[in-house]
Amino acid sequence: MREVLARLRPEGGQSGEGREAGRPAKRLLAIFTGVSEGAEQALAALAGMGKEGWGLAIYVSPWGERTLGAEVMQRLARLGAVLRDAQVPDCAAAVADVDAVVVATLSRNTAANVALLAPDSTAAELIVQALLKGKPVAAAWDGVAAEVASAPPALKNLVQGYLRTLSDLGVEVVAAGELGAGLAKAAGLYFGRRGGARGRVVLTAEEVEDALRRGEKVIPLPPGAIVTMAAEDRARELGIELRREEE
Repeated sequence: MREVLARLRPEGGQSGEGREAGRPAKRLLAIFTGVSEGAEQALAALAGMGKEGWGLAIYVSPWGERTLGAEVMQRLARLGAVLRDAQVPDCAAAVADVDAVVVATLSRNTAANVALLAPDSTAAELIVQALLKGKPVAAAWDGVAAEVASAPPALKNLVQGYLRTLSDLGVEVVAAGELGAGLAKAAGLYFGRRGGARGRVVLTAEEVEDALRRGEKVIPLPPGAIVTMAAEDRARELGIELRREEE
């Protein structure tokens, strides 16, 4: 697993070209469980994260692989390194080597087991380990919603309670198409704010554009802030200065 993560590079194969020397790609672990709802939107979100400089490793559960099908698995392989159970013998070590986790397709079973801190699968254990280690986690609720769409009210309320518990544990639960924004919020990585105990500040291209709309010509960056390649390019195009604060 660590050898795989060491080779991670942003989507499009930019292992070094186009990036400043010494700036490693941020490493993101995406998890696909055994539901397919929201997969298309999640794929688009992951592609966007790759363009923002994230190196992607993608864990797909055995049932998830059967549910997604060969065509989607091929598309995932173009986004990043695809991992299966055999390549993740130690979930704690796997999570320690990444900067953040997104659950691209969250199933009802995985949501319940993580909420109860009783993981019964590699996917659930990866999420629990991420939470234990204080990693930013975002999860797409589309699959859960589809699974309980026709369930009795009592069962729906139970599952909604699990999602609320995940939120209380620090998971940002969002629609699959909003995984990028959800991850940023989970980590406290948003414009002009410090990440607090859970993370660092990350500046994206969208936030540079927001600054322009507010009439700002300088964006102050606290120590340790991460600036995506797209944000740097956009700031240069718009004539906005990115000014790092002293330690």
